[in-house]
This record gives sequence, structure tokens and C-alpha cells, in this order.
Amino acid sequence: MRYEYLLFDADDTLFDFPKASSRAFENMCRVHGIPYTPEVYRLYHEINLELWAAFDRGEVSKEFVTLERYVRFLKALGLERDPAACNRDYLAALGEGVYPLPHAEAVCRELKARGHRMYIVTNDGIVYGTAGMLDGIIDRIREEFPGQEVSVVATGGNAPVIVRYCRNPIMYDKFLLMDGLWTIYQKNR
Repeated sequence: MRYEYLLFDADDTLFDFPKASSRAFENMCRVHGIPYTPEVYRLYHEINLELWAAFDRGEVSKEFVTLERYVRFLKALGLERDPAACNRDYLAALGEGVYPLPHAEAVCRELKARGHRMYIVTNDGIVYGTAGMLDGIIDRIREEFPGQEVSVVATGGNAPVIVRYCRNPIMYDKFLLMDGLWTIYQKNR
């Protein structure tokens, strides 16, 4: 059975998000003079997970989570730092760290060689980090096709926000995912 369109989630399918997040957090600590230890990271991670769970339940906004996690983290450590600056620097470092999972690039090259059209579909994630990871993989894909135009299409509810922060030109198609699923359904009836 041949599928023309393949849809991938970026985090933990193509990219090692926990590694990128951990390194970005360590960088943020260094910039703000916060001691970095595994225990400090665990504290941040627990606070972060708790707040994202509240977001998933519809109790808080994404904007609230990304700031409040640093408000609570800094308070728990008894440190006076600017939580907005900590978040900004974490997101900037997250956008710089692109860590493909083992074999992700080779699999994408092989699928492309077999004629598949691949799309990264994101449904959540931190805006700058996701934008940075997308830019990283787009740059790597372009390196595989020198002199050829590589078109990139974003879809999903967060795509218009994320695309604004990407360095690469990215088209937005609100219905790409549903159109792709419909095409797959039609071909397999």
C-alpha cells in the first residue's frame, strides 16, 4: 500500500525534545546565574508539567504557563530573577537546539527518495522552540536538495503563530491535515 502523504509530529518523533529542553534550561540557568543541578532541573520540570496539565484541562492559557513556570521555579529556589527574561532566554536556547532522533534524517531521506511527500504536523509545543526546530530540519532537508526549491507547508491551530517566528519561508494551509486524511481515506476505500 503506497501513501503519497506522510504526516509527522515533530517532538519525540523526529526531534529529541527532552534533550533540547534540558540543554535550553541549562543554558538559561548559566545566563541568569542559577545553579544547575539535576535536582534543580527536576524541580523546574515538575512545576512545568503541573502547569501544562492545567493548560490541558483548559484552566490556564499557554501564555500563563510559559511565564508562571519561572515565577514558581524562582520562588521555590528563593531567587530574585526576572521570570520573563528566564522564559525568553530558555525559548531562545530551545530554538537553537535541534536534536534529531536516531535515524530520523535517514528515514526522511529514504521516504523522499521513494516519492513520499512529508509534512511536519505540530499540535502543541513552545512557539520559539518549535520554530527553531522546524528551521533546523528545513535547513537540513534543503542541504539534501541543493539547487532545488523545497516548499514547506504548516497546518494546525498553532501554525500561524509558529510560522511568524521561523526564519524559513513557510506557507500556511489551515486544512492540510484534514485534506491529507481525506485523500488517504479516499485512496483506501
